[in-house]
Amino acid sequence: MTILYRRCLDHLKKRKRFKIFFNRAAWEFPESVRGVPPAPVSGLNLLPPRLLDLLSPRERTALSLWANEGYRAEEISRIIDCSASTARVYLFNARKKIKAFLEKDNGTMQTR
Repeated sequence: MTILYRRCLDHLKKRKRFKIFFNRAAWEFPESVRGVPPAPVSGLNLLPPRLLDLLSPRERTALSLWANEGYRAEEISRIIDCSASTARVYLFNARKKIKAFLEKDNGTMQTR
């Protein structure tokens, strides 16, 4: 029961942290919330939203901070509260998923 209790507390803290982060992002970039696409800053803004839905919240956050804000793994690790090596793993996995999706999507588009 203690393990379950602590896991639930961790989950609630994580949800709160991500909610604060995304609320702050919506406040700082209100045009993206209203549906007006922001000017592309990097390649991440050009990706289809359904692709970003394939990523876990931590992978999505790490990738967004890396691609849009230019943060390094050490800085990302402080923001999402993990080690720098774990942040690098999140970035690696996110890029790997995006690459696999784009390769699969390109293959289906070429066969049509």
